[in-house]
Amino acid sequence: LARVLRRDGLLVIRTAARRGIGAKKHRDTGDYQQWEPEKLGRLLEPCGLRVEWMSRVKWLPSLAADLRAYGRPAPAGDVGLHVAGSGGGLRDRVLAAYWRLEFAALARLGWRLPGGHTLMCVARKL
Repeated sequence: LARVLRRDGLLVIRTAARRGIGAKKHRDTGDYQQWEPEKLGRLLEPCGLRVEWMSRVKWLPSLAADLRAYGRPAPAGDVGLHVAGSGGGLRDRVLAAYWRLEFAALARLGWRLPGGHTLMCVARKL
């Protein structure tokens, strides 16, 4: 991606974040990897990309899912985060409202969240 990005261009990455509580971190598999912010940053820098902002997102739903799964073995691969249905019910509306508030806080205030199942990154080509 860095090769085809113009100088001063922006690269936006949305990928799976490493999640889980303590030793209950999810395990990678051959076809699925979760990222720590530091590891993704170290991958981008040698390619001539400077990270301008990076944060985990969707923190509260991830925390709730991790607490529910705490007593079970650490899963492997992409287990998904099943928090919303497709019916547009109250639960879906509450989650949509939460994600709008979270995004506003991240975008406008520049916050970085301590957890979440998604990692968002904005990097600029030098």
